[in-house]
Amino acid sequence: MESHDSKQQLYCEAGDHFVDRNEHWSVNGFELCGDCMSCSTKEELEAIDNEVKYIFVLDFINESVYKYEVTNVQEQDYENYLDTKGHSMNNIVWMVTMNSEIKSL
Repeated sequence: MESHDSKQQLYCEAGDHFVDRNEHWSVNGFELCGDCMSCSTKEELEAIDNEVKYIFVLDFINESVYKYEVTNVQEQDYENYLDTKGHSMNNIVWMVTMNSEIKSL
């Protein structure tokens, strides 16, 4: 196991390693991504945020599947977005993907 000084380093979940606090995105505005400067550049992360993503929702109340095309929606805002579309978070299962199609078997 890698040794670390918890006062000087943070754990990067994306890279499964410890990084200097000054090199972690939490000090650069990307605290929710779990990524660090060693794993991705700030430009790469911003490009991912601007790409088209699709949210698929299985709604148990009306027994329907929905697909939403989204851009510029931050990960922490997905549930708020679905709430604005009228979904009850307690009665749905949802996922985000870059793939626009549902594959059938």
